[in-house]
Amino acid sequence: MNQYKYSLIQAIPLFLVILIDGMGLGLIFPLLNDLLFNVHDSILATATSPSIRSASYALLVGVFYLCWFFGAAIISDLSDSVGRKKALLICLLGSFFGFFISALAIFFKSYLLLLLGRIVAGFTTGSQPVAQAAIIDISPKEKRAVYLSAVLFAVSIGFILGPILGGVLSDKQIIHWFTMSTPFYFGAIFAFLNIIVLIKFYQQPDIKGIRKPIKIYRSVEVFIDAFKHKSVRFFSADLLIMQLGWGTYYTFCTVYLVKVLNFSALSISLYMGVMGLGFAIGFAALVNIVSKYVTAKTATIGAFSITAFCIFLTWFIGTTVSTWILIIPMAAAGAVGYAFLLSLFSNQVDETKQGWVMGISGAVVAAAYTLMSAMNGLLGEISAAMPIIASFIFMGISAVFLIFFKSGADKT
Repeated sequence: MNQYKYSLIQAIPLFLVILIDGMGLGLIFPLLNDLLFNVHDSILATATSPSIRSASYALLVGVFYLCWFFGAAIISDLSDSVGRKKALLICLLGSFFGFFISALAIFFKSYLLLLLGRIVAGFTTGSQPVAQAAIIDISPKEKRAVYLSAVLFAVSIGFILGPILGGVLSDKQIIHWFTMSTPFYFGAIFAFLNIIVLIKFYQQPDIKGIRKPIKIYRSVEVFIDAFKHKSVRFFSADLLIMQLGWGTYYTFCTVYLVKVLNFSALSISLYMGVMGLGFAIGFAALVNIVSKYVTAKTATIGAFSITAFCIFLTWFIGTTVSTWILIIPMAAAGAVGYAFLLSLFSNQVDETKQGWVMGISGAVVAAAYTLMSAMNGLLGEISAAMPIIASFIFMGISAVFLIFFKSGADKT
């Protein structure tokens, strides 16, 4: 019992690190439209054309995910050689400087400085797999599943808080001195406080690390592994397709909401906060319920089908009311499908390769978001609705793709 309490206290700063990661992803999206498309608040010159503004949006999103793709594997390797605590401190320092540089960029109306902030944040945003490994290090074996499920829940809370804080802390009508910079200053302060908490309360177990050479192209190697190995090749492809679909909606729905439905920055923040609530419902409750009745494969197909259908209805009906109504079932179903797809990944290998297969899944997700940002920058030039349509198509393909897979390892 004492061991469990001790481990729980140890895990609190780890959950805070993960929460910051989730919060950082959601914090900026409600603000990007005003920062780039609103002529009065934009950090771009007034005469900047709409096509350049769209390309600038895609670049800010894309460079973050590209740096995430390369940085995540480097941080993970560092955690094995220098320890989890130092690796997590690097992540938190990156979050601190990423938030702070972004705040300065808005204050000075500098697009290049904002781009630098996203690069710094992207390279050091891979704390989730490190924190997962750290939680496994300190958790009692009988409580390990509980702790790991709490990781996804912490990310969901970050997804809820990030967009809401982004909208509220930038709204001058709430407090007159709030500006677009305020959410980023708050994020920087929160990251700094978490550094103190991690240093003071997280005591790293005495685990001998394995010294690994740091290779900038490590993520490329991991991504190639995903398609070289027969055991995970199919699920790597399906995860890539699914993340192209969901990543497209998550990243570009804000542009659609502003241009088509005339959402304000605060409305977008609340919308994405409700989306995070859907994630939390899916991860915290629905996964456990669904697992009692169907196999992982059936659950994944059904969840992705529901997600695709909700995305389709969001575009097809195209009203403010329907968009609000559909977001919770859409996000909850996406969370359920993602959780079960990861379990299918895990079922393809034995216990000795679990770290390897989770690393592969992370590389595939980061690669998908990088490809998605480049692709949808071009689609957005056609119309604001095109990325939403593309999201529906990818999610539908990911569900259909699984129907034709036959394996004895697809049970929960």
